[in-house]
Amino acid sequence: MTEPIHIDVAIIGGGILGLGLAYELTKAKPHLNLALFEKGLFFAEHTSTRNSGVLHAGIYYPTGSLKHRFCILGNQLWDLWRQDLDIPVTRTGKYILASSPNEYSQLDQLFELAKKNCVEEIRPASSKELAKLKSISHVVSALYSPDSGIIDVSGAIKKLETALFKKEVPLLKDHFISQLKKTADGFSFYTGSDEIQCSILVNAAGLWAPQVRSQLGLTNLTSHFVKGNYLRYQSPIDTKHLLYPIPPQDLQGLGVHLTFNHQNEFRFGPDTEVVDDVDYALSNNIHSKMRPSIDRLFKNIDHSKITEDYCGIRPKIKSKGTLYSDFWIGNQQVHGIKNYYEFCGIESPGLTSAPALARWVVDQI
Repeated sequence: MTEPIHIDVAIIGGGILGLGLAYELTKAKPHLNLALFEKGLFFAEHTSTRNSGVLHAGIYYPTGSLKHRFCILGNQLWDLWRQDLDIPVTRTGKYILASSPNEYSQLDQLFELAKKNCVEEIRPASSKELAKLKSISHVVSALYSPDSGIIDVSGAIKKLETALFKKEVPLLKDHFISQLKKTADGFSFYTGSDEIQCSILVNAAGLWAPQVRSQLGLTNLTSHFVKGNYLRYQSPIDTKHLLYPIPPQDLQGLGVHLTFNHQNEFRFGPDTEVVDDVDYALSNNIHSKMRPSIDRLFKNIDHSKITEDYCGIRPKIKSKGTLYSDFWIGNQQVHGIKNYYEFCGIESPGLTSAPALARWVVDQI
């Protein structure tokens, strides 16, 4: 039998949060011996890259919630990652559109919430802006957020991976974690036939974070998967800004919106569909299902130029059977286990929040 392998810090999960945390730890605490374990063959092939790639400003979330606090800080810290790692991050700005007078009150409520959340420079759209928006949308009023934007997520993953490789951090793909348990000195688990022992454990396993924590006897959280499908529009639209509807009230998403990437590829989505399993097959008839939402907000869309694109799964969670709407971030004060840190339910604005969530762990250790 081989001897156990001892390390200081084990990070479970190779998404934007796991890689970002490893990067921040190497900068702040270079004396720590750490390794990152990813069960898949590639990094960030789930939630991190299967979303809209949007840098959020903190508009939508209850004041003081974890989503609010980490989104605001994460939005700022992405500028540091952009500078340090040469990651394309573009503050395109975003309009939130009211498409009928019935939505005036909801838009006003969003504006008041955004101001309460200290979202910088958010304001009502001017008459000149509305006139331009009316050429492409059924808008009657709008808010403009200049601090919103887009992130090249795939580029960010590659830059983080390269930076960690240069620092000789073990980035272990195809390493499934099993037999995880608390020990007198820390934690023990197996990956394949190797036993790993660590002093500090971080669970950043995304969609599977509740399953990882259940091995430590923490069973109050369960996964609640919500699929979001995306459609690609094979034609340019006359906007340099992200365009969003008034969000629905069901906590499932922000509504079908129009986004684009650094290659100027336009997309509509995502929709929302509760699913039982992680399955990236696009749902049936998604164009037909999403068409009413698209046409309700946008004008002159040529539906013959819409094609199916991709889908993602939101890693929502339930706490004791009830949908939990905030991030779940755990340390000893939350779950009672020393030197164990966990992230569950890190859906939107999880991408925006990733640098701030990583900093939180660094400050805890």
